[in-house]
Amino acid sequence: MKLPAIALTCLFSASFSQAASIHNYVELGLGANKLFSFNKNTNDNLSEFSVAPSLKVLTGSRLNQSRTLWFELGYSYNGEMKYRDTKINSQSLFTGIKLSTDPAINTSLFLRGGAGKTWSETKTLDSQALKNQSTHYYGGAGFNYRLDYKKSVVFELQHINDASSDEAINGVFLSFNQFI
Repeated sequence: MKLPAIALTCLFSASFSQAASIHNYVELGLGANKLFSFNKNTNDNLSEFSVAPSLKVLTGSRLNQSRTLWFELGYSYNGEMKYRDTKINSQSLFTGIKLSTDPAINTSLFLRGGAGKTWSETKTLDSQALKNQSTHYYGGAGFNYRLDYKKSVVFELQHINDASSDEAINGVFLSFNQFI
């Protein structure tokens, strides 16, 4: 009885370590974001806000053993954007799908999209902070440059849109991707 249990445990551990080494990744990125709106009147006001630094951390896993289809889960922090006496910052959790060309070649292209929750805070000098929670959807496009078998550098353009308004954030990220 012990021998089959030991054999199954070894087989499970070996298959899990094999799967983990080629099927999952972690991505850490730094970037810059700017407020945007498709409504011209709103956009004229939002364009006055400063560009903000950003940070994103995400993990991805292959779907159905595919080399080109990935499921992602991540966190993003958008630093403080300022205009006159108003300051806005936000953070979000998101999940989505990434579609890429073959990630094993030196350079690959990708599209990603999904949805998530955003928590934002708006402060002005003469009033208390206004906190808001909203649903958003996002899309991005970019390319990977492979440094070696497990590491790559990622450049991405991203658009995050609030689902309940015409306000959005456009961003650019430079990230480091590591297969685990």
